[in-house]
Amino acid sequence: MGWWRSFRHKAQLARDLTGRDWLTLVEAWWMLGSTSRALRRVSYEHLISTIRFDPRERTNPKDDLILAKQLQRLVSMAGRLQVSATTCLSRAIALHKMLARRGIQSRVCIGVSKSQTDVQAHAWVDMEGQAIGEPEDITARFKVLNPVELKKS
Repeated sequence: MGWWRSFRHKAQLARDLTGRDWLTLVEAWWMLGSTSRALRRVSYEHLISTIRFDPRERTNPKDDLILAKQLQRLVSMAGRLQVSATTCLSRAIALHKMLARRGIQSRVCIGVSKSQTDVQAHAWVDMEGQAIGEPEDITARFKVLNPVELKKS
């Protein structure tokens, strides 16, 4: 019976998507897949350095935050549609790329949490101090590493 509820839930999510959402979901699926593959071949620093910010004039930062949350939701959905499992790092980079293409400033944060028995790491996208699609206590749970400084050649 659980599979039926899961199927009904997914069908409802699909019905709720607009035409534009479907196009963005395809973009997110493609971006996430290409980012996951790229992370296996090149360094994180190189991948981040290739992201180009499209400097569009932004009118309302509140609208940017709403759009970022919508994009994060679609990137998460796209992650569940990938053939292989995606990582938080590939999802964060894909979202960061999609925001940059829309002229929205953001940054990828990588945090580490250490206990007596293990070390955990997590990556997410931050916009003006707000972690997109993450619990409010994310920065309390994970110590954010310093961002990588990219050297210009």
